[in-house]
Amino acid sequence: PLSSDGNCDTSADILIKDAWPEVSGSAEDDMRDESKLLDQVSKGLEGRSEFEGLYPKYINGGRMQIQDARGESVDETTRTVLGKTVWAQLGELPLRVHMRIAMSGVGKPLKTVQSIPELIVVIYDVMRCHMGIIEHCQILHRDISEGNILVQRDDAGVHGMLIDFDHAIHLTKKGYAKRAERTGTRPFMSVNNLEDKPTKRTALDDWESIIYILCWLGTFGWNSDTKPSDSMSNWKIEWWDGYDVKMIANAKRDHMDSSRIFTGITKEFNPNIPHIAFLEDVVEGLRVALIDNHIDSLKSARKPTDIFFHNKYIHCSVMLEVVAAVPGMVGGLIRHIKSLQGMRHDGGWMGHLLHEAKNEHVHLMTWMEVSKPVLWERALIVTVQTGFFVVFSLLYMVSPRTAHRVVGYLEEEAVMSCTHFIGEIDAGRIENVKALEIAVAYWNLDPESTLRDVVLAVRADEALHRDTNHHFSDRIRAKRKSLFEDMDTNSNKPHIKY
Repeated sequence: PLSSDGNCDTSADILIKDAWPEVSGSAEDDMRDESKLLDQVSKGLEGRSEFEGLYPKYINGGRMQIQDARGESVDETTRTVLGKTVWAQLGELPLRVHMRIAMSGVGKPLKTVQSIPELIVVIYDVMRCHMGIIEHCQILHRDISEGNILVQRDDAGVHGMLIDFDHAIHLTKKGYAKRAERTGTRPFMSVNNLEDKPTKRTALDDWESIIYILCWLGTFGWNSDTKPSDSMSNWKIEWWDGYDVKMIANAKRDHMDSSRIFTGITKEFNPNIPHIAFLEDVVEGLRVALIDNHIDSLKSARKPTDIFFHNKYIHCSVMLEVVAAVPGMVGGLIRHIKSLQGMRHDGGWMGHLLHEAKNEHVHLMTWMEVSKPVLWERALIVTVQTGFFVVFSLLYMVSPRTAHRVVGYLEEEAVMSCTHFIGEIDAGRIENVKALEIAVAYWNLDPESTLRDVVLAVRADEALHRDTNHHFSDRIRAKRKSLFEDMDTNSNKPHIKY
């Protein structure tokens, strides 16, 4: 670039990008003109020091032109270079245009990061810039991948840079991409992107890509020092890089569905990389924030109970058990009827569900003996249980997978409630009385057991119900509806029947 006196400024690094991106029409109609988009990004973030150095600054550029047979200047596209006759003979090929852009700000590939902490810093900078571009420029990147993230080093340390806006697009006022199309690198594409449905694309798709990038690097490393020392086969993450985009989407949807299943991905991380446990925590945190945000609605549904009972954990446990005792019986009853009507085996579900119902029934009877509810509390119990019975029955008939997932989250709330209960006992705010006979007999406890021992036994049950219901939901999702079938999703492996 030129300085104020007209001389060339040699202090700035300049990058010339020469590419042939796919286009849909003329320069005026092209919604993905990277030259225009990068110019808008540079102007939108100008003067905002918090984003300085996190994106390439536009200098000049646009479509290259050539002279046609009549001597007129036209865009240099694959059609004008080959000629209309040859182009027509080649059939339906994507139209590409020669684009050249000058920009300032350069970096090195992502593989040059030297540690997990540096990787996290780079990713943080990139996504901070990404959200700044959305907020101030209303532009969505849509191609967050390993190759579009650069590393910069200066006296202040390491920084990240987001590059390549050739798939970017303007957003509507509501934050949606103006059109949906499949863009990006397959291992890092969101499920929504892979399925190529007319679903509106948002910033959440790019955040999902970040999770996949971090998982990929955590497993395969980013340079020779971080690559796995031993060769493995049948890695779950390899499903993200197949040829069938539908299978990739299904695999990612399954892997991201719950923390328990996602652990199967993070367990494949290279344990020899320093601070790899920190990366596991980061990606799980991102997954929870992105995928499990609907859990907040379940937690908010518990707020009236928390406000009503406050620290009365025994009464709160009664209300939780009133609800928890319903799903097993409802699920077992519905599957029993379906099995009779279809005159086929239920796949082993009824026994598990009815055992769960019986277990929750004992929980309720135990807490009822401890709390001694009065008349109005019993009326509240009947009202809550009746309402939940109707709602859950309808939900189970419509979507058993969703019903079991909801129960899994509810059971997690029960586990947390028991943990708080134990904390109150240990703090001396709840008297650690002798365990009731019903509890001693059911759990085969020591005759000298206390209330704390009972709560520990109940918490272990609730944790088991939580994991079991998530497993049931996963089985339905994987179409392994019989409990006698192996859950392995590898289509090349025979499904074992016991």
